Amino acid sequence: MIVEMVAAEVGESHGIEAEAVDAALERVRDQIDELDQQIVELLSDHGFQSVHDLAQAFGVTESTIRRDLEQLESMDLVR
Repeated sequence: MIVEMVAAEVGESHGIEAEAVDAALERVRDQIDELDQQIVELLSDHGFQSVHDLAQAFGVTESTIRRDLEQLESMDLVR
């Protein structure tokens, strides 16, 4: 999954031990659901996507996507 890949890469580049990265990942996993993980992966793979396109891709409302994006942005998982 992309979150693990990013965490491992950031951890290595900053000299953070693997155990600390794993602990941080567990905290993130507890805070985001499967939809959030899929959003992060899609944006990572394809770059910019409109809220409308994301809502259609996942079969949810635009307000759901906006709420999830705000949460993911506050966690520095998306920009």
